[in-house]
Amino acid sequence: MHHEKVDEWVKKVDEWDAKTFTLSHVSEGTIRFFSRFKRRVVIARMAKNPDLANKYHNKLNSMHAMEEKLKSSEALSVNEKQLIDLLDEAEDQLGTTEFMAGFEFSIADAAFVPVLARIQLLKLAPELLKPRPRLLDYFVRMKKRPSYKEVVQGYSSQLKQMRVLVPSMCNVAVRKLFSKY
Repeated sequence: MHHEKVDEWVKKVDEWDAKTFTLSHVSEGTIRFFSRFKRRVVIARMAKNPDLANKYHNKLNSMHAMEEKLKSSEALSVNEKQLIDLLDEAEDQLGTTEFMAGFEFSIADAAFVPVLARIQLLKLAPELLKPRPRLLDYFVRMKKRPSYKEVVQGYSSQLKQMRVLVPSMCNVAVRKLFSKY
């Protein structure tokens, strides 16, 4: 395995903004709902930890910047082109090797597989993966790995998502309730 190739793939994946892509494929109403929710969580945490107020203000600013980015059709177009280029490069790579950086699983694959999982979660696999048969075959192989089943497939289940969201929702609800008194 070539470490340069591994580093190259990790860098390519890191350069693509997965959050922008994901949010650009979610309804505006859902984004507004979760944006308000996240702001309340951040403000509640800021109230609980005033010594970290600067960090929470930075978080609020980055949330605002993301909302503005989602309004820019040019930024969304650039983001989508980056993904298409990444997928095309992966398709080409898989024409010569079994994995992203050679003939054995590496950190390059660990970085790349979540990109494919995100595409599947957003139900964009028919559009983005079907035209790339080697990439589709690669993803099928990756989904059979125990690590995929443990980490990615487990996280994408609704039960796991609820375990992440419920404590924050309760925190916001309790703070809202007590702020009335």
